[in-house]
Amino acid sequence: MKRIAALILTLAALTACHHSVEMDPGFVEESGMSLISGKKTLLRYDPLTWQLSYIPAKREFRVFSDDMSSYYILSCKTLPREEGEAITATLEWTGSDGLQKKSGAKFTVKKIADDGRIWLWSSSEGLGVVVRMLYP
Repeated sequence: MKRIAALILTLAALTACHHSVEMDPGFVEESGMSLISGKKTLLRYDPLTWQLSYIPAKREFRVFSDDMSSYYILSCKTLPREEGEAITATLEWTGSDGLQKKSGAKFTVKKIADDGRIWLWSSSEGLGVVVRMLYP
């Protein structure tokens, strides 16, 4: 009985561990909009065949191919305003395994460019996303 209790406690401790993925320093050097998992680029914006949109009322950034076969959508609880800020967001994207979604993910604003591009990294999910604030 003691062994079972010890095993249960060990399993509980292991599942409670929080693993974080370190951001590749090259991520903030990305020049365009993209979605990164670890060091692997999942989706990359191509200005010839992709579109950008921003919906202010939803604080939602959309990056999608013209035929909508590939896309990612970042819906933020609060708008990212400054570097170092932590925000909560939902990220949805098309992947090789179909539709993927991470709700309530914690992102840190890593960089904000003068042209409205925003680099966000989630160490808990190992995901990086670059979006662009579109101004009217």
